[in-house]
Amino acid sequence: MKSDRMYIVKGRVTDPEAHKEPCRVGDIEWRLIDDPDKPSYSYDYLTLEDLIYDNPNLPMVYVDD
Repeated sequence: MKSDRMYIVKGRVTDPEAHKEPCRVGDIEWRLIDDPDKPSYSYDYLTLEDLIYDNPNLPMVYVDD
């Protein structure tokens, strides 16, 4: 991890098989990344609630598009 905080970025599903829950290409997903410009770490969630629930003590910054 590059920094002491992670960034939340809204995106679109490109690979439905990467998710545990059913979804389709183009559905909204939430990405947790270590650097908004050049991420070296990324984890995708289908809901923002799941992202926050799985990472309750992690400092996060929402990056608006």
